[in-house]
Amino acid sequence: MKRCSRCQLDREDDRFLTDHRNGRLVAQCKDCARDRQREFRRRHGQRLSGQYSRRPARWRAHIKRTYGLSAAEYDALLAAQGGVCAICHGHEIETPNGRLHVDHDHATRKVRGLLCAKCNRLLGTARDNAATLRAAADYLEIVAPQAIAFIEACLEVLDVQAMTGERVA
Repeated sequence: MKRCSRCQLDREDDRFLTDHRNGRLVAQCKDCARDRQREFRRRHGQRLSGQYSRRPARWRAHIKRTYGLSAAEYDALLAAQGGVCAICHGHEIETPNGRLHVDHDHATRKVRGLLCAKCNRLLGTARDNAATLRAAADYLEIVAPQAIAFIEACLEVLDVQAMTGERVA
């Protein structure tokens, strides 16, 4: 049991979120945290998560400090890519500030291109490992169709068994 710091009610531990930094339960129960978040969004608008969306100067300083890229160089790179993601060539820009993500080599810090949010997450999830991405592509192109064909064949056998009442051991 734990007491919520906001509503002062004693609640079961499963009614509190766990702080990922230290593994302890947070001070407010889930209900109070949700209510506080709703109130904040009501007052400040739904999308305030992008710290650079309303402060272009902050974004310019961020890309210069983090990637050594000026806003003009970013714009030139974007133009060179045709204004689209370097991987999927999609026009969808899902970031709060409406810009593509700067993709860079984590070892050398060199900029590789600009990516949409989904492609940026794809590379991050694969830890920039080309072998993992090739294996995923092979899975989609080779293994998955074979698996689907096998599963469909199994389902046909089960359908025939269900209709005839016979069982195959």
